[in-house]
Order: sequence, then structure tokens, then C-alpha cells
Amino acid sequence: METPVIHIFVDEVNQRLMYALNLMLNDRGVKYQLENDPVRFKSVEGPKFVYSDYPFNEPYLTFSPAEILFENTISSVFVVLTRRLPLGSVRRAYQLSLPARLSSLSFL
Repeated sequence: METPVIHIFVDEVNQRLMYALNLMLNDRGVKYQLENDPVRFKSVEGPKFVYSDYPFNEPYLTFSPAEILFENTISSVFVVLTRRLPLGSVRRAYQLSLPARLSSLSFL
């Protein structure tokens, strides 16, 4: 049986978004199709979700987009990573420079 294509509505298709989705989906064998036309997106059958703040009337699974994916410049980003431990949580802040690479990871 062939894996269904997941249709994803986005405001804008760009290289950063495609890189992130390829990393999360394609590399795991999940096929996807990006759509930025709301009328076409609504007419598509099959699994789909919205990665946008577009005000659909339908109750689609929706995620607000990360602004960093749509920036045109390289800048520093503040990221907080949380790891759950039995007695609570430990939080560490990291300074990342885009493109984010492990070699550019530094403690604040």
C-alpha cells in the first residue's frame, strides 16, 4: 500500500521551510505537498494540516508558523531546551546562529 501524501497549507514556500520539512518528513519516508492557495488546499482530499495563521473556517489541525523560517537574514536566535527529569526539569539556554549547526551552538 502506498503512503498517502500529506498536504500542508503555508503562507509562503521558501528554502528554510522546505529544508525543515524535508528533515522532519521526507527523511522519514513521509511524502508531503505544500500549498499556499487556500481554495486549492480546501479542495484537496486526504490528510492535511495548516502551518499558518490563515483564518480557515474548517477545523484543520493548525500550527502557528515559526517566524525564523520566513526571515531573510542571518541572525542570532534564543532557544530554550527543556529536559524532563524525575525531580523536575532542567532548562538550558543556547545561542544559535543561523544556519543552525552544532558547531555554532554555545551556552549563554
